[in-house]
Formats: sequence, C-alpha cells, structure tokens
Amino acid sequence: MQFLAQQEQQREEPQIIEGPDLKKEPLTKVAALYFEWKAANNSVSTVAREKKIFKTVEKFFRANTPVKAIMLHQIRQYQKERREQISPTMKQPVTARSVNYEMQLLRAVMSYADCWTDELAARYRPLRQIKRRVGKVASKVQLQTIITTAMGNEFWRVAMYCGTVAAGTGCRGGEIRNLMLGDIDLVNENIRIARELAKNRTERQPRLMALAEWGMRHLLLRAQALGATESHHYLLPLSLRKSRYNGRSAELDFLII
Repeated sequence: MQFLAQQEQQREEPQIIEGPDLKKEPLTKVAALYFEWKAANNSVSTVAREKKIFKTVEKFFRANTPVKAIMLHQIRQYQKERREQISPTMKQPVTARSVNYEMQLLRAVMSYADCWTDELAARYRPLRQIKRRVGKVASKVQLQTIITTAMGNEFWRVAMYCGTVAAGTGCRGGEIRNLMLGDIDLVNENIRIARELAKNRTERQPRLMALAEWGMRHLLLRAQALGATESHHYLLPLSLRKSRYNGRSAELDFLII
C-alpha cells in the first residue's frame, strides 16, 4: 500500500523540466531562436521581414553581445543615433515609428531570454510618434483630373485601377498584388483574400463595390492581354517584353508585376 501511494504521488507531481538559460547567449543566437519560435504562429513573410529589420539592431548592439548585457542607456543611445540616420529607401531621417518597431523586436527577443526585467519595462520609453492629420477628400474635379492624367500613361492606369479596387474593397496593396484569377468572382461580385495574405490571418471575401468592379474589369482585360488565363495566374502578371527579367524562364510571364 505504501508503494502504491508513492506511485500515485509521483503521478500527481510531474517533474518540471527547465528550459535552457539564454541570458548569457549572444544576441544573434537568441534572435534566431526567437524568430524560429515565432514562425509557428506567424506567416513566413512576416518573420522574414522582421528578421531583416532586426539586422540593424544586431549591428548596433553587436551580434556577439550577451543578451543580459544590453542596458537601458544603450537602448536610449540607439534611439538617438537611429533617428539621425537617413533611410536609404525613403531618403529622409528614420521615423520614430520605425525606431519603436525595432525596439519592440528587441524587447521581444530579450523577453524570450527572460532578460527584459521589470526595471527595464518601467524605465523604457518609446519615441513620441507624430500623428498625421486626416487628409481631405478629393473633389469631383480633382478626381476627374487624376483619371484624365492617369489615362495618358500605361503604368499610371494600372495604379489607378488598383486604387479603385483598394477603395472599393478595403484591401491593402499586398493583398491586391497577390490576387490570382481564381480568387475573383465577378458573378457574385466578390474576391477571396487567402488566410496567409490577410492582415488578421483570417480568410475573407470582400464585396466588389461599383468602383472596385470597374477597376477589376480593366485589370482582368490587361491580364488576359498578357496571357494570364488560368486560375493560378496572377491578376497583375509580369510583362516580359518590358521587364528587366527578360530572357529568363518563361514561367516569369505570370509572376506578379
């Protein structure tokens, strides 16, 4: 009976297996483990984008620095110096929003290694972000001018058609660029946004309003003219005749623009 009681007690009190201590590990190793773990709950494109963004953080704090050695004064110095840098893509100083996003990733990596202490959390302050003013709605005359101007250039027309689809469905640019012909249903006046492309990771079917349907029909005619006819072909196929990728595999003909 004593033996059975001991066995019962062991089943009720399972052993707790402690995870590895990451506090002394270098920043680059902890970051790799964190993004590998995050990939289980986020899209591949999101994780890849955040990895690329985090390279700037690793460069400043040095990849071999132990995570627990990162102090608040270094974080503040990063905020200061980063704001003074010029973005190579935007050709202007890095915004406070970008710096805050980078620090959010650093905080997540440090939290993964149990190094984001209560003291750090209490004293850390993100940079103040300037809220943009609400834009004005374009007048009918301005809209007519935009349409008339856009009609004079092939690439501007494509942008205008995509803009009408975005305005009439609420879709983002990335969702429109990745639309395939099989995702478009003009009969029922809706499109399908796949789960892996949607912002909230939930598949949805936005309704095509009149303006969006007008732009969508023009985009479908353009896609057909470029040879996109199958359901797995993109709505915005790449024109090899005008592309710098000309000369590569013929499969590129149906890549997104």
